[in-house]
Amino acid sequence: MADIAGHPYWQVHADAAGALDAVGTGLPDAVAAAGVTDLFVMSHGWGSSEQTAENLYQGLFGQVASAVGQLPTDGPQLGTIGFVGVFWPSLWFPDTPANGAHIAQALAPGYSGHPQAQQAVAAIGELLDRGTALNAQAAPDAEQRPVLDQLHALLPQLVTASPHAREDEGEWPLITTDDPAKAYGDLARLTGSTAAEGDARGIGDWLGNAWHGAKDAVRVASYYEMKSRAGAVGRSGMGPLFERLHAAHGDVRVHLIGHSFGARLAAFTLAGISSRDASPVHSLNLLQGAFSHWAFSQQGFTQPGVLRGVADRVHGPLVATYSVNDYAVGRWYPAASFLAHSDAEGNPLQNQWGGFGADGFQGSQPARQLAIADAGLDYDLQPGAFHSVDSARVVADVHQSSFAGAHSDIQHPQIAWLVVSAAAAGAAVA
Repeated sequence: MADIAGHPYWQVHADAAGALDAVGTGLPDAVAAAGVTDLFVMSHGWGSSEQTAENLYQGLFGQVASAVGQLPTDGPQLGTIGFVGVFWPSLWFPDTPANGAHIAQALAPGYSGHPQAQQAVAAIGELLDRGTALNAQAAPDAEQRPVLDQLHALLPQLVTASPHAREDEGEWPLITTDDPAKAYGDLARLTGSTAAEGDARGIGDWLGNAWHGAKDAVRVASYYEMKSRAGAVGRSGMGPLFERLHAAHGDVRVHLIGHSFGARLAAFTLAGISSRDASPVHSLNLLQGAFSHWAFSQQGFTQPGVLRGVADRVHGPLVATYSVNDYAVGRWYPAASFLAHSDAEGNPLQNQWGGFGADGFQGSQPARQLAIADAGLDYDLQPGAFHSVDSARVVADVHQSSFAGAHSDIQHPQIAWLVVSAAAAGAAVA
């Protein structure tokens, strides 16, 4: 057992199906032996190497430890705190521009245990580079089109997990379209990755745009796969683990934190807990969550959200941060679902297919709209309520990534104070 800021810290590793390592399976007794009463559990998001995830945990947990010491003495208090960092096999996709070989090299490690998918990744990388080269040579469409069709036929093999809930399956029509040249070209125009003047045959080259969009389409498939994985790890791995923790050591309170697709992992942990009485979870914090903002909704845009029936597993408040500076969730995430919304003319794309990191909880009651506050200020967070927190004031550094903007800009004292405030409000619930 390691420590962060003098508090116990455990690293729990899970595979893509949610199977836990020895540290994970032994966590309930280890936490009890350390005398921990309030356990903060965090899940990283996409594209995280183990070192990147560890840096996130060290940084944010250190700020959480400091924030705990700032709780007012006349308010709810936490007991002995401890930390868990969850490591799961997310896929890393390089920022553009990147050639096919680079994309394949980046994605391959994330498909460990899936040899067919790894073969498909390698082949897709080769086809991307071959098609791009043919286009640069102004090869006839009759030569380029079969290469594009071969790539598209392989794309569904990058999805190894089960289907999503209705509100989170927006990318699937792109992955299975029967007209990839048109769909990829449309996607390239929507995401702004179309060919520039002077590239190959220029912006009027419809297949040139399709090849730009093909890279975006591979990213979409990796998105879809990561969303499924995150849900599987939460539901099949972490949920049952924390139910066992509660059964053996009922005085331990768990505070879930997730970033990006890790927010989906944290949320789907609730789906792996059989009932409210079996749950030790006293707060849920979705930091720039990269999954459907309808997940907890009573009605949704077509039907109740997939997590509507498990929100009661959280004894305290449910919190989601959002920021206009999060390009990954606010711009790219809904754009990846562009085909699925084509029959919904007049409905804002972001509202129908958007994610938590863009605008917080949608369709969930009771709902509260808040702004991020400095440490020491009282949020008055309410148990059982859905709190959407505008965090644009601190989640602001758009220079971190040309693709994601400020999506990962979450290591701030204000974010840590929000997490601790939610934990304290949850700890006050018997």
